[in-house]
Amino acid sequence: MSTVSLRVTFGGPLVRFKPENAQGNAAIVDNVDGLTLINLLEKLGVPEEQRLLTILNGTVIPSDAYPVTFLSDGDDLALMPPIQAG
Repeated sequence: MSTVSLRVTFGGPLVRFKPENAQGNAAIVDNVDGLTLINLLEKLGVPEEQRLLTILNGTVIPSDAYPVTFLSDGDDLALMPPIQAG
């Protein structure tokens, strides 16, 4: 299996899930090829019930697509708090 590296940016209160090696609010995460978005969130310790806005390479990914969204080398992932209108 090959290794993939992707950039993960953590917004607002989600910075508590960033790896220890992260600088600022972003981290380069190395994983094996074939990793899905749900696998990465589990690895980072993000609880399943955590509400978040997930943006992969500029595209919003709905939570029901996490198990079938595969991550590739060079991907740019942003984990943000959900947008709330008042």
